[in-house]
Amino acid sequence: VKQQLRAGKSLGQIADGTPGKSRDGLIADLDAKAKDRVDAAVAAGTITQAQADQLLPKVDGGIVKIVDRTRSPKPAATN
Repeated sequence: VKQQLRAGKSLGQIADGTPGKSRDGLIADLDAKAKDRVDAAVAAGTITQAQADQLLPKVDGGIVKIVDRTRSPKPAATN
């Protein structure tokens, strides 16, 4: 994965190129894990449900940005 990221691919592109995986599946999995953590914070009393309701859309947007982020390809290391 690191090599592909260094080559300028996004996590979503890597997932789409992996058999049985997809960008949308990656986003759905990360969203579900984030929701579980937010729900746990509500259950623990760390945040209120109203705060969680405001937080989840922001988390989803952040996940999409991370999954779709590409970087300029880095040159291969020389020894």
